[in-house]
Amino acid sequence: MGCNTAGAGGYVLSNSHYNTLGIRSYSFTGSIAERLNGKKMENLGVTPDITYNLTERDLESGHVDFANEIDKVINTVILNSI
Repeated sequence: MGCNTAGAGGYVLSNSHYNTLGIRSYSFTGSIAERLNGKKMENLGVTPDITYNLTERDLESGHVDFANEIDKVINTVILNSI
C-alpha cells in the first residue's frame, strides 16, 4: 500500500574529495540493474497493490491519515476473510 516508487535500479556509491565549494560528499549510481527480460529497472519502480497518495496532513502530522487508511484496509481484509 502506498505510492509508486521512483525505480532506482542499481547500487549507489559515494565519494568525497577536497574542494573549495563546501561539498562534503556526493553520491552516484554504480550500476544499472536489469530484469530477466532485459528491461532496465531504472524509472520502472514498484506499483503497490493498493494506491495511497500522501496528504499534506500526513507530512505535517506523522502520517496520521496514512495510518488510519492502513487500519481500514486491514480491517476490510480481515472481515472479508471470515
